[in-house]
Amino acid sequence: GWYRFTFQTDDGVRFFVDGERLLNEWHQTWAESYEVEVELSWKPELIVEFYEGIGDARAHVEWERFK
Repeated sequence: GWYRFTFQTDDGVRFFVDGERLLNEWHQTWAESYEVEVELSWKPELIVEFYEGIGDARAHVEWERFK
């Protein structure tokens, strides 16, 4: 089905589904929020990469099925 992933990060984040990069926000930021909508296969490979520059470290991921 279709899923919506929401990422709240400080600093960079990348998101891959089955080897395809769907999100590439690899930069210094402060408390940004990003959304990705994707149709997932039965057993997808999900990878989240996160990096911390300076200051607070925050990485929060939520997902929901919506279709």
